[in-house]
Amino acid sequence: MDMVEKNVGGYDRLARLAVAVPLLVVGILGVMGVTSIGTVLGVVGGIAALAGAASLLFNVVMQRCLMNELLGINTCELEG
Repeated sequence: MDMVEKNVGGYDRLARLAVAVPLLVVGILGVMGVTSIGTVLGVVGGIAALAGAASLLFNVVMQRCLMNELLGINTCELEG
């Protein structure tokens, strides 16, 4: 089976994780309606924050980012 090359590593993974965790909290609070900007806007913003957090967490776990691939960026250390 052909393995897909990793392109997210090191500090890039840590930075994505550091952004994903607060986004996850904001998303959960927004969906629950715990905002000061209104229920509908809070829920919509919460869903958007959850989607962003999910995307970043996927990148962290899989060490793969489509945008990095499209831009030719590889932050993984060379193995071997």
